[in-house]
Amino acid sequence: MPNNIPKASDVERLEEIKNKIKNLAQEAMEIVRGTSEYERARAYWYGHLVMSLDDDHMYVGHNTNMEDTIEALRSQVEDEDEEELEDDEE
Repeated sequence: MPNNIPKASDVERLEEIKNKIKNLAQEAMEIVRGTSEYERARAYWYGHLVMSLDDDHMYVGHNTNMEDTIEALRSQVEDEDEEELEDDEE
């Protein structure tokens, strides 16, 4: 299993991608709002999309989502930065 430490810029880009996906999903729901397909979209594909991004949604439940991945990678970057600082101090 690869154990590469991510770069901070990669983590930031992943966060940007997550936010773009969220914004596009919301835009898609605006397109179907008021149509006969709105409730079905909200209950199925929209729910799956937003639940897979983060916990900022109206749906019950939590699975590992994109934000969990971002936070785990961010933690790795921070740990690596701390180790580098400690090495520099020695």
